[in-house]
Amino acid sequence: MKQVSFQDIFNSDNRKQRLKIINVDGVTQIGQFFGQTDAFDNDPEIDSFEIKSDDGFIYSFYESDIKTIELID
Repeated sequence: MKQVSFQDIFNSDNRKQRLKIINVDGVTQIGQFFGQTDAFDNDPEIDSFEIKSDDGFIYSFYESDIKTIELID
């Protein structure tokens, strides 16, 4: 697995990425990149992206809530 930054994912053209996200509370989520929301479209005004987990749920992560991001494949 390769550790990447939030901006690497947010600005990537590859929409098939599988990611392992660990948030600031230590909770881990694994899934495929699903979408992104620019700060000016969010309240609070923070960039975010979403993943679709293996169990079918969609999770959204604000940039400020992420501790680490790893590319799985």
